[in-house]
Amino acid sequence: MKLRPSAIAFAATAAALTLPGVAAGADPTPAPAATLAPLNPGNHLADLTWQCKLPVLGLRRAYMRWLTEMPKSVVGGASGATATMLTDISIEGIGGDTVPWGAVASWEGNAAFDVATTGPTGTTRRTRVTMALPSTKGYSDRPTSAVFSGKPLLKVETDWQGGLHVADLERVSLNLMVRDANGTPVQLPPLTTDINDAPVTDSDGDPNTFDVYCKLDPANQDHRLAATDATPGTPPATAKFGYTLQGSTTLNTLTKGSMPLTGSVDATLVVATGDVSADLKLNDTQGRLTALGFLPVTATVGFVTSGPTTGKLVDDQLTTTSKVRIKVKSVKAFGAIPLAGGNDCQSKQLSTINLKSTDSFDPTGTGGILGGTYAISDLNGCGPLEGLVSPLTAGAGNTISVKLTPVTN
Repeated sequence: MKLRPSAIAFAATAAALTLPGVAAGADPTPAPAATLAPLNPGNHLADLTWQCKLPVLGLRRAYMRWLTEMPKSVVGGASGATATMLTDISIEGIGGDTVPWGAVASWEGNAAFDVATTGPTGTTRRTRVTMALPSTKGYSDRPTSAVFSGKPLLKVETDWQGGLHVADLERVSLNLMVRDANGTPVQLPPLTTDINDAPVTDSDGDPNTFDVYCKLDPANQDHRLAATDATPGTPPATAKFGYTLQGSTTLNTLTKGSMPLTGSVDATLVVATGDVSADLKLNDTQGRLTALGFLPVTATVGFVTSGPTTGKLVDDQLTTTSKVRIKVKSVKAFGAIPLAGGNDCQSKQLSTINLKSTDSFDPTGTGGILGGTYAISDLNGCGPLEGLVSPLTAGAGNTISVKLTPVTN
């Protein structure tokens, strides 16, 4: 197999770069570039460097290039835009005899690119683009690297109102296999933690393949892929629904107790597609909990939503995604001794709450129950005892269950 010219040129460019760090990879939520120039509609070239974590080999640098052939203009809300992503991926230091188990004959596998497209209305649509990584056997231009090329298609949906829509790369996922000179897969132990040391499990259970976890290095690179300018189209048919919300949430870091949840949801459903956009309001809540296995605490918590809740209703299954800032308004030990709180005591990062139906969801009749998990980042602005209080709330695996009941006029 011959490496196509664009990949050869890309590999040469990658070899000349001298960025700090070792290895390359993809962050689920890459940091935006510090200052971004406006992106013109049409074709766009994105050159990104990553740090990737592989089994046994540890950290390796990678270079990824996307030349996205995007139409300059489409009709908003219609069929959208289809773009070709001319893709080159080069992972350094994993070819030839650079590995501890001897010579490598070839690498192969699959890649997935999570892309978020945002228009002027603020609605973000996410899609996953997959690409086969053909065997590198026969490549001789970069004997110490694994170089892959492909041309997957990116489908971009646009708002019917029109305007500039920008496609942004959110995550890169790689699943690889390495073969020895006899063509036999070399089995490597799966990673137990990702590039950020978060616990992970093998994605496919195949002992001959392994996942590669990556993040941008440096983190503030411009990871926009392309943009298209949509002209106004025909407004889609929509239906509006109102719901009351009742439920509870349990913090994984606290051993006993849950916190009740109440609020409201005003949702708009696009009938043709099932897309949902909603205004979520969560009331402040208070709970009597147990921390550190023995310490009784009373906590008052507030929730500040960031942007609309988005989701999809397919058949009778509803899925939603909300961005929420957690505010710890009061934490008292034994219900009386103030530990922290106030308007400035809040999570450093937004929490992403993904919910899905636990049973059939009836948007007009009985509503339904949704459940999920979410993480809370470290706190700041909580006063002198912040170091004590933050570990009581920060962490992943927090559970949430809510019942949405239609409001009848």
